[in-house]
Amino acid sequence: MNLLQKLKNWLQARVATLPTIPAATLSAATSDEDYLYALVEAYEQLANPGIPLAKLNSFTNEAAVLLLFSTLKGQVENGGFIQLIQNGYGPALFDSPFIRDIGNWGATQLAELAGQAKSIYLAHKEYLERPRDIPEFSAMYKEFQAFEPLENHFYSIIDSQTASVRAYVEQHLAQLARLA
Repeated sequence: MNLLQKLKNWLQARVATLPTIPAATLSAATSDEDYLYALVEAYEQLANPGIPLAKLNSFTNEAAVLLLFSTLKGQVENGGFIQLIQNGYGPALFDSPFIRDIGNWGATQLAELAGQAKSIYLAHKEYLERPRDIPEFSAMYKEFQAFEPLENHFYSIIDSQTASVRAYVEQHLAQLARLA
């Protein structure tokens, strides 16, 4: 098989992983978060169960960015950057083009904040990724407070950045889902 055929097969495989979502589901979304979650949920159903990080490569770049945005938002809202890293999402978010891509989507404040978190992550990666039991994990929040100012800032910008992500998604919906 020649290179052109391999590329065509790869592109077809990525397009084939687009979920189908009823247009009414998106229309019924009452908030930016609900709108984006409807798409994320469609991907979760497609991947059943959940979306393993290794599966991101089978989706379009736009889908991977949306799923990583959802992961970042959910992890930071539930337990901060420490939880995000301890749950194994550091490499997917910080060792990928996600920060650049989310900035290109218009979420420039979030991209800047994620870039700052990446700097902290890279400087302390071994410590932050070390496996811990529950008491050790809980103690990390007192021992390692470098992310705290970023998390505080995150809460002040996340609504506007979620609106920016939604605007991008609405303009590029065909790259993310098929409407029914």
